[in-house]
Amino acid sequence: MGRPHLPDRLGPTLLPNHGTQASRSLSASGGDLEERLQWRATDGTPQIEEDRAVTARLRADGDGWELTWSSTLTPASGPLVLASPSDQGREDAHYGGLFWRLPGPDGVTVLTADGEGGATAHGSASPWLALVHPTAPWSVVLRATGPAVRWHVRCSNYLAVCPSLVWDAPVRLAPGDRLAFGLRATILDRAVDAAEAAALGADA
Repeated sequence: MGRPHLPDRLGPTLLPNHGTQASRSLSASGGDLEERLQWRATDGTPQIEEDRAVTARLRADGDGWELTWSSTLTPASGPLVLASPSDQGREDAHYGGLFWRLPGPDGVTVLTADGEGGATAHGSASPWLALVHPTAPWSVVLRATGPAVRWHVRCSNYLAVCPSLVWDAPVRLAPGDRLAFGLRATILDRAVDAAEAAALGADA
C-alpha cells in the first residue's frame, strides 16, 4: 500500500500494484469489533490473512477513554516479507506497522522515556510515547504490544507515529508463521507531563 521507494526513479513512485483488504467476517458489539480480512494483490491473489480486533472503553476513573487495536498476520500463499522504504534506500523512512496520523503538528509536544521532542522520539525503543497539545488541550499516550519496536515519528508537514516492526530489518514469515502486534492508546482532553505519561503507558 502506498508509493514504493524506487531509487532509480528518484524516490517514492506510484505504481499500478495496489492491492485490497477484503473483509471475510465481521462482528461488532458495544465497544468491541472483530474482523477477519484477506489482503490481496492487484490480480486478486491472497497474500495475507489478518485477524483484527479493536476495542474502545471509557476509563474506569472517567478521565478519557482507551482504544486498543490488535492484529495477527499469517501468510496466505507463500513466504511473506514485510519491509520499510528504508530497506530500499529511502533515508530514515522506517514505516512498517500501525501508522497513526494525528492533528498537528503545530503546538504538539512528543514525549518518551528517552526525553522530549520528535527527534528524540524517532528511533526510540521507549515502551511508551505520548503526544501532548498543551493549549487545545489533549493527550494521546501510546504503548505498542507484541514484538519490541522502535518508534517512527513524523513531525514535519503532518504529525504521525508508527511503532515500527521493521526498523532494524525486514520481518520474514514462512507459511504457517503468525505475527501478532498491536497498539494501545489512552486519549485525554487535557495535557499530561512525562511522569503521568509514563504511568499511563505502564498501565496501558
